[in-house]
Amino acid sequence: GIKLINTEKLLNVFSISIITALLGGRLLHLLSSYKELTSWQDIIALHEGGFSILGAIIALLCFIPWYLKKINVPVLPFMDLMGLYA
Repeated sequence: GIKLINTEKLLNVFSISIITALLGGRLLHLLSSYKELTSWQDIIALHEGGFSILGAIIALLCFIPWYLKKINVPVLPFMDLMGLYA
């Protein structure tokens, strides 16, 4: 078969995607509840909750195609392959 991506690059995509999803989810939550923020400590208070799954999805939809193009991996065949595992 055709090898789209090596194991090291695939692990990098997964690792960076997890971080991107967490940051995107937190960012959208903060933007949608900015009126309740009273200090800088509220922004980093992860123990109080605050995560938007929509923010995570939007961040991943922006990040993954950009990163795949950056590392010279064809986007649509990669997404097709990952869809099988999802």
